[in-house]
Amino acid sequence: MIVRIVCVDSWHVTYQSTDDIWDSAEADIFRTLSEATSNWRPATEAETAEWHARFRPGPQNWN
Repeated sequence: MIVRIVCVDSWHVTYQSTDDIWDSAEADIFRTLSEATSNWRPATEAETAEWHARFRPGPQNWN
């Protein structure tokens, strides 16, 4: 899965998928944030291009 990191704070890393689904990895009493994201790595140039080709923003609710 290719995701874009949106926000990083002391307890969460929030990310967004190419389908515009947002989720987060959280630190808790069972694992640290470093453990939760230990297999994450920066995207390659090809993966970055794939992200931009596949990304579809969700509808905006302006009401």
